[in-house]
Amino acid sequence: MRMTVIAGLLASSLIAAVVQAQTPPAAATGSTAANPVAPGAIQALRDMSAYLQSLPRFEVTTEVTGERVLAGGQKLQHGATAVMQVARPSSSS
Repeated sequence: MRMTVIAGLLASSLIAAVVQAQTPPAAATGSTAANPVAPGAIQALRDMSAYLQSLPRFEVTTEVTGERVLAGGQKLQHGATAVMQVARPSSSS
């Protein structure tokens, strides 16, 4: 169950990054404070999105480590690994 949640979060993050990179920027307001995200970061997301879209398949692996402190002060450390394999649907139906 935990792996499903982690894989879901990873997939959601990846999809959000791709969608964000494809969304045209809002009209310029003349103020850099309106967009706190660095233009280089936005361009990097766009470049990554274009590259991922050019691939017929790719794989993302992540490792997560967390820690929980119990009421008695004891610390429990837990970890998880998620692997997401993505493949484009075949266009020859």
